[in-house]
Amino acid sequence: MIKKLFLLTAIFLCICNSVNASDNLIKITPINDFSTNKKGNLEGKSIQFKVIEGDKSVATDEILTGKILKYQQNGFSGLEAKIIIGDFKKNDGTKIPGELYLAGNQHNVYDEYMNSNSDIGAIAIPFIRGGEITVKSGEVLSFFTGTKSNKEKLSIDIAPIELISTCHDETQINDIIRFKVLNDVYYKDELYIKKGTKLIGYVDYVQDNGWDYDSAQIQFKKFKTKDIKGNIIEFHSELCIDGFEILKYKGKRMAQFFNYIGIVGRGKEIEIIPKQDKNVTFTIWLDK
Repeated sequence: MIKKLFLLTAIFLCICNSVNASDNLIKITPINDFSTNKKGNLEGKSIQFKVIEGDKSVATDEILTGKILKYQQNGFSGLEAKIIIGDFKKNDGTKIPGELYLAGNQHNVYDEYMNSNSDIGAIAIPFIRGGEITVKSGEVLSFFTGTKSNKEKLSIDIAPIELISTCHDETQINDIIRFKVLNDVYYKDELYIKKGTKLIGYVDYVQDNGWDYDSAQIQFKKFKTKDIKGNIIEFHSELCIDGFEILKYKGKRMAQFFNYIGIVGRGKEIEIIPKQDKNVTFTIWLDK
């Protein structure tokens, strides 16, 4: 019995040590200041960091380059900016698994109104804009390393080249929507997908807009395009177009403001007109 307990304890300690060994805290700071207070889609953009406190996989003072994997711009009704940075690599190309989560500060007045039952608060909340993310060089951030993956995530920036709309049920489930690739995509330092290449997405789900801030949504899960050699590439990547979210790309700040206010009570439809909405771009991901 004692031997069995000893064996179980030893196994438990080995498991704990293996978890701790692959889940270490790494402290970093950006080499340059960065902020979400910029126009356009930040997904796929690279940020360089200096390691302040490393582990066995990365040494102190080494340089890491990370990619913005997910980006949510701030908006009215207290919607704060959020980003996820991952796909970290050392200068020699070695991957450092793990993700860094950042969010803008919540507006103090928004919190105050949300916790009150006043009529003034109910009126003011849709007008309050959430916080941006700003990180200064020298500011210490940290993330835990995770399970190592052999797959490399290739970011592909795309823009629609045909109408996408829920206003009059134009876009339906199983529709095929055409996009174009906005930037050259490289794999192992070689051109893989050329800028301007056509890409098609398959509509997987459509939700109509409704009352109580319920905005329309269109979701894609499968895409198809060609590489530089003409080979067909079919891959899965989740893309959700939300009527509320795309307002940040449409028109000037004042026009955005009135679009947000128009949402009060009724959710926002999706309408992307390529020749008019040139700032509406998206990022999808290809695992290699």
